[in-house]
Amino acid sequence: MSAFDGWGRAACAAFSAHATDANKAKKLSFQNLNRAKARVQQLFGYALEDSLVPGEFESAHCNGPRRSRGFGTIRSALSS
Repeated sequence: MSAFDGWGRAACAAFSAHATDANKAKKLSFQNLNRAKARVQQLFGYALEDSLVPGEFESAHCNGPRRSRGFGTIRSALSS
């Protein structure tokens, strides 16, 4: 998730001149995909899911949090 967040932040900063509010665009986070989706729509007039195959956005949203929790489970299993 952090790699996607970094890429999304860099892309928004690079195109911030095209946003309705350049400062907000430069600070946009992609840690919460639903919030990022709404902010990209608001600032750039672009729907993130339009560039994806149907279902990919939902899959990224659902699988992202699972990986985080899974890592914690693996860490606790290794420490016991």
